[in-house]
Amino acid sequence: MSAGTYSPWRSPRHRWLRVAMALAAGAATLCTAGFVWGAYIALGGQAYGVPLLRPQPTNTAAASESARTSASRSQTANGAAQGLRLLALGDSLAVGFGDTSGRGFVGDVVQQLHQSGHQVQLRNLAVNGLTSAGLLSQLQQPATQSAVQTADVVLLSIGGNDLRSAATLPNLDPQRVEQALNPFAQRLHEVLAQLQTLNPHARVLLVGLYNPYADLAGSSAETNALLLQWNEREQQVASAFANVTVVPTFDLFAAQPAAYLYVDHFHPNSVGYQRIADRIVQDLQTVAPPAAGRG
Repeated sequence: MSAGTYSPWRSPRHRWLRVAMALAAGAATLCTAGFVWGAYIALGGQAYGVPLLRPQPTNTAAASESARTSASRSQTANGAAQGLRLLALGDSLAVGFGDTSGRGFVGDVVQQLHQSGHQVQLRNLAVNGLTSAGLLSQLQQPATQSAVQTADVVLLSIGGNDLRSAATLPNLDPQRVEQALNPFAQRLHEVLAQLQTLNPHARVLLVGLYNPYADLAGSSAETNALLLQWNEREQQVASAFANVTVVPTFDLFAAQPAAYLYVDHFHPNSVGYQRIADRIVQDLQTVAPPAAGRG
């Protein structure tokens, strides 16, 4: 947008009106999210169905015996134990960029599952800087298709780079961000459809978007409203697929974004990744596997 072009968003009168509306919408959304999440915890983490991961014995001897039995029952043709086959796809968050431990949320999830006594096979095909368009191209590759077909769970992080490209910081252009939303939603739908076609039995956990722009853009009201809009659309797209669960992260960073972000003010730091991983593991323990034979 050129400097001489009039935009209703940028006029002072309409800008403050939009900020006021954004604050109201953001407050209502956060209150609703807090109520839903509180109910989820109060119900013992069973709001989304039957556990995908079976609880492991707490007794050390029993746990060891269970692990040996599980391993013996999941031998592949070449003698390697299988366990839960976990596939990570998407952008730098799935890579773990910004985590000094090198794990990211994917590594943190695997670590927690191991500590709980679960056998895990991990394949991480995430790529720094990947967009939804790039992911669609990656899904055309035979190696990626094979990895999806053999996965039990797909951890998917996508959309942050689409949003970042549209935001054109430090000169935030909200109109450009809004215009980029529909194309992103269409590509996300195609990504999820392809994953379902390749493997209708795999659970897909889609990591929602958080707001890393509150400090940089100078207006948390505007950026919060935009992020909530993108998350709402993401949820709408995901709801069309029975095997997809959206893992919300917006509230994890909303109160103290600086405490959970890397020095680039975009990626999570080690603590931020751990918070995302905690929520993913909780969803892994509560989501129900899709019905057998679903196409």
